[in-house]
Amino acid sequence: MYVIDLAILAGVIVSTAIALTGGGVFYILDWRITATSVLNPLLATLWLAVLRCSVGPGTFLGIGWLNLDRARRAAMRSWRRAYDVLAGLSRADAFRWLLLLASASLAIKLFNIDVHFGFWTGDDVEIQEMTIGKVLGASWPVWDLRCAFYPIGFVYPIQAAVFRLGVRNVRSLVLSGRVVVAVWSTFDVWLTYWAASRAFRSIPIGLLAAIVLVSSKLHVMSGSIELPAAVATAFLLLAFGLLNQDRGGLWRPSAAGLALGVAAALRFSEGIFIVPAACQLIGQRRRRAFACCSLAFVAAAAVAVAASDWAYWGRPFFSLQRVIDYTLIQRASSRGYQPFYEYARFYRWSDALTVGLALYAIRLRPWPIAVWTWVPVLLLTTLPHKEVRYLIPVVPFLSMSAAITLWHIVGRLRRAQDDGARAAGLERRAGALAMACVAAFATEASSFNFSRTESAVQLATYLARQPFSSRGAVEQLWRMGGRVYFPPGAELIDIDPGRVDHRLDLVATLMRYQPQWLALGLSHTRDDELVKRLGYRLVWLPAEFATSGYRVYVRDTDVGSLPDAR
Repeated sequence: MYVIDLAILAGVIVSTAIALTGGGVFYILDWRITATSVLNPLLATLWLAVLRCSVGPGTFLGIGWLNLDRARRAAMRSWRRAYDVLAGLSRADAFRWLLLLASASLAIKLFNIDVHFGFWTGDDVEIQEMTIGKVLGASWPVWDLRCAFYPIGFVYPIQAAVFRLGVRNVRSLVLSGRVVVAVWSTFDVWLTYWAASRAFRSIPIGLLAAIVLVSSKLHVMSGSIELPAAVATAFLLLAFGLLNQDRGGLWRPSAAGLALGVAAALRFSEGIFIVPAACQLIGQRRRRAFACCSLAFVAAAAVAVAASDWAYWGRPFFSLQRVIDYTLIQRASSRGYQPFYEYARFYRWSDALTVGLALYAIRLRPWPIAVWTWVPVLLLTTLPHKEVRYLIPVVPFLSMSAAITLWHIVGRLRRAQDDGARAAGLERRAGALAMACVAAFATEASSFNFSRTESAVQLATYLARQPFSSRGAVEQLWRMGGRVYFPPGAELIDIDPGRVDHRLDLVATLMRYQPQWLALGLSHTRDDELVKRLGYRLVWLPAEFATSGYRVYVRDTDVGSLPDAR
């Protein structure tokens, strides 16, 4: 046990030292160690504390006054009280707790939306270009793989309303679209409680599922960006809740199929959830319900995709055809390919406790939730391109699975104590579970406040005010917010960073388009002389744009207000 104790002590010392000094970069033999944040050593220390609470004697490093047994006994009393409180909750009491959880979750998302006004991926930029372009009457090029149902049906209406109220600030239009998603993701919290409490006939499981969901970093991220995952998740939860209500008639599976179809139209990959729905209905021998659900799913998805594509792209099912050709036939990817075990790296999208509890739920009675949790993960694993955000709709079902196991464990602790079981073993388990909950929450909460391309967007607004802003070229234009922050008539060339690595392609791009200004990433400083020989000069940028990741060049023949970097 002294090894674990010493490791915990070392983690505390390292975390304290980094917090006081700011840390640094160190070399041990050929290993380069970057120690500039307390986050990783602190989280490692917390997980070591989980192990320490579950085994060994009650004193830390043999020091009598550092007695773990007192903490274990306190944890045992806390779990007992928690069980009694949860077991005695009425629906009104649960709703009040739920309202508090949802309000706290919404506040965190709104904080992220206001402070981190940049962009996470190129996909959220394209959504804003589709909607704001329509609001401003600008014809901006958008990747034709994107179905218009979500941007035009859910984001555009609020932005158009804000615009008609006299708001002309682009940043306000962008943030208004995100607020819509934040509200939908908060509705997901209530839907998770509603679906779990009724499917498993347990108010405590429903409330615990909502707590686990609110604590998820992916849930907070999904509610802080304009991607459709949070909205699609609401319809998936509605479908799950309807299919797990008391059987009676065919309207519930039909309505569930409609909800699944809407989710699939919002984001094509969410169509895979028809598979767990079918598995559940077939496994329960509800053949007529399966037929109704399937037909409603196909009808809802077909109508939504066909109508929105026809309205925006001018042809029904245009985006669907392009997606199938690009991802399944060509098996192409704009962001590379990942190994089949990518999602097995659970620490990228959840934490050890939540995933462990959810996996254990497979052994327990309610098998449909295991199907809804893990079948989509397995199906997404078969795709060549994988991203953490693709698992956002899985998180509420993962939360339900974890809540089932957590309530099961707490109940066993309560009953074992009442039966007079061995106190020391119970206290160790109670202490380990309490410490694991703390470590899991700290792991998830450490990613609540995630950074985006704020400085790059600020640079875009700065460049947009310059007299030469009408024609430019940018490496990874999405990082600047695409065309959103530039004048509607500006002509912008998006430079692929892969092509920039080939100097001939860079020369060809500049010679062909003759941009008035150029923004290249800092990793391409070796091209300074080449760009200068093509008639551009490096300009000085204010210090506030130091973290934008760009160097800006202006044609010598163009008169601008940016001073020369020399």
